[in-house]
Amino acid sequence: MKRLSFLALIVALSGCNYQSEEEARNACENWKQRSRSIVESKMDESPPVREEDSAKEYERDLREINASDRPETKYSRGDWNRWVISKQALRQFAKEAYEARKRIKSMEFDSRQKEFDKKADKIGYFYCRREESTRQYLGYKGKSGQQEKIVKHFRY
Repeated sequence: MKRLSFLALIVALSGCNYQSEEEARNACENWKQRSRSIVESKMDESPPVREEDSAKEYERDLREINASDRPETKYSRGDWNRWVISKQALRQFAKEAYEARKRIKSMEFDSRQKEFDKKADKIGYFYCRREESTRQYLGYKGKSGQQEKIVKHFRY
């Protein structure tokens, strides 16, 4: 009887895998990332990558606007003013076009990310939840339309 209680004590003590709550949380997050990458590898497509913004296109447009021909000095003051105003309008148009391209790319990325997440959820998703009463982080696995299961314990 004493041997069994001693064995139970050893098993209980050996269950404390991590020295601190932070270590347990980090281990759970690492598990979640590894599990997510396994799910992604089973998919026929890779996760979407956020494209670079169109700042280079905007800079190119501004260079082209600034490099455009200036009116010669023989033109009247009115021609010069029209040229300056048209340059300002072109710069404003380039800025608005840049902002619009940036918004469109962001919306496209968000849409691709949502579609990818839906497909990944059908294969499986993972997350961590802290359970303070038992001093552990629980690793959950689930599939879309099914009950979630606890598949990993990270005690601290």
